[in-house]
Amino acid sequence: MKISQCLILTTCLLASVSQPISADTIDVKIPTALVIGAMNNQLMGTQVNIDTYGKRKGTSWYHANSYVLTPDGKKHLINLGEATVKLKTKKGKTMRMWRGYVNDFASSELSVKANGNQLLFNANFESQGKEIIIKCINAFGKQCVKIKRDGEVNNAQVKATLIPTILDNSISFKKDPKVEFKADFKINGACSKLGGLCQKIFDYKKAIRKTVQKQLKSSLNQNRKKIAQAVKKVVQDSVGKVINTNQWKLKSIKQQGGNYIVSVEYPDPINASTVEVKGFKVTKKFAQSNCPTKIKFDATIQTKYAVAGKVWLEYEDGTRSKKHNWQNGKNKTTTSSFYRTWNKKSGKKYTGWSKMMISWKDHKGKTFSKSSKSSPFSRTCVKPNPTKTFKTGG
Repeated sequence: MKISQCLILTTCLLASVSQPISADTIDVKIPTALVIGAMNNQLMGTQVNIDTYGKRKGTSWYHANSYVLTPDGKKHLINLGEATVKLKTKKGKTMRMWRGYVNDFASSELSVKANGNQLLFNANFESQGKEIIIKCINAFGKQCVKIKRDGEVNNAQVKATLIPTILDNSISFKKDPKVEFKADFKINGACSKLGGLCQKIFDYKKAIRKTVQKQLKSSLNQNRKKIAQAVKKVVQDSVGKVINTNQWKLKSIKQQGGNYIVSVEYPDPINASTVEVKGFKVTKKFAQSNCPTKIKFDATIQTKYAVAGKVWLEYEDGTRSKKHNWQNGKNKTTTSSFYRTWNKKSGKKYTGWSKMMISWKDHKGKTFSKSSKSSPFSRTCVKPNPTKTFKTGG
């Protein structure tokens, strides 16, 4: 059997044809509240703690206990240092030194809320009265006479703007979110009497802000995959209500009303009914021919989805042709030709038949096959050809 250059497909046969990708896409609604709830559950353990005040060592009370606590229980330490101002004499001798610290100031509330196409991560701090501690050392290394020079941190808040995205076939947020730390530092007493300490404290606040923002951004980046994992069940439940397969892939996401709309790509349901043999017949049922000759068959198939597989002819004497690769597109009906080589003794009429066999696979590798009806024919060879041997195809 010889196969024409383009067989049952819209492109020519190749020696090796890979399985075509056959997939559809559908928009699936996922309630925003369910996604936010899963994210909040995952981020519940997140905390920002600013604490630089501890026991005195020499002329310092600095204690490195500031950190960002992530949901996995890991503490990411932040080195904030201390604010220092020295009051000197005209000769440059230190008369007095002030040091400023933040005392055990931690976030107490955390939430994620939807805001249009964004997610707003928000961590609040509870003001407890004396978050800023100011210590004074005199020229003799002794602590100065106590005066009211401590302070408060008010209206403190950490915010992060998260952009929803697809990650690990689930929903998370894009890398490097915008993070802001805001707080009002208030110093008790007259700043003019503290030799520029107030300005130092305000500069200290800026340093704290930058460091906290940098560390929190890093921590959020490290937890993107865990957020995706936490949201995955919500996604699977929503997609599972619409698509009856677990072989699907999220392609995009957008926010609409009270839902996230995710575009889902899923494989077409390849099965035994995907391919239909619409016709197979010999083009000339009766003929006299010089031998060897070629007998032409026309075959028509219809495919619901893009598929690929093997095709061959089977003959009346139990032999068959070689198997060849084929593929066809989605919702395609195509007619192409087969050729069978025929060679018999001259002067006598011979009858035979051929039928087409076709196979294809689904996305899991399961093979399906169908057969056409047999197409009978008769041929009389009119020209002797004793040097040729009988062939069933090739």
